[in-house]
Amino acid sequence: MKKFRFIVALGILILGQISLAEPMRIYRTENFQYTAFQYPKFQLIAFHGQLSPLRDQNPLRGLIKKLHPTKPVIFWVLNSLGGYADGFFQTMNSLKNNNQRPVKMVISGNCNSACTHWAAMATKTIVIENYGYLKVHRTWALKKTWTIETPKMSARKFGQFGANEQWFLDNLYVLSTPQNKVYRLSKQQSLDSGLADMYAEKSDLEQLIGAHVMWEIQDSFGISYKD
Repeated sequence: MKKFRFIVALGILILGQISLAEPMRIYRTENFQYTAFQYPKFQLIAFHGQLSPLRDQNPLRGLIKKLHPTKPVIFWVLNSLGGYADGFFQTMNSLKNNNQRPVKMVISGNCNSACTHWAAMATKTIVIENYGYLKVHRTWALKKTWTIETPKMSARKFGQFGANEQWFLDNLYVLSTPQNKVYRLSKQQSLDSGLADMYAEKSDLEQLIGAHVMWEIQDSFGISYKD
């Protein structure tokens, strides 16, 4: 009987969240797409894509200005190959609103390159088991010429963003990749490095935001996950 009541209560909670969420509107640019919902206890932003140094210095600032200043944010990254590092930094900085707004990042696909800076900066980072992956490399950029940091410089940068700097310094091989190549961290490495705080099942995400919302976002973004 208690289990039945719990299931009913959970169903009512999820249905209540969906009914109070705003109608879906997908925002698309040349490089990425995103959408947002307001729930009673949190705000959801779903992101898919990469950032360009020419256009995406603070890409979500218009949306972020509309967010409640202190209500927690669930920042769901469906897939990102990375891109312009400063754009990633500015976006997460704005989302956290001077640490007044907690940001829980959920990764259900690839989070490559500068996307992992988001993982380090977020208040809490959750990776979806068997779907989400963190892939790192030392920072490189095209300015007047190709410039690339040493592995130690990149390790210290991860530490500045909130990850476990000492772990990266002790495992520099994960950052010693050829130019424009990434190293996929294992589950244990993701946790030990401080880029991930925990792993969860896809069903946990469905329960959190509602299965209907989850699948509608994935369909709108053109993403399909095979079980």
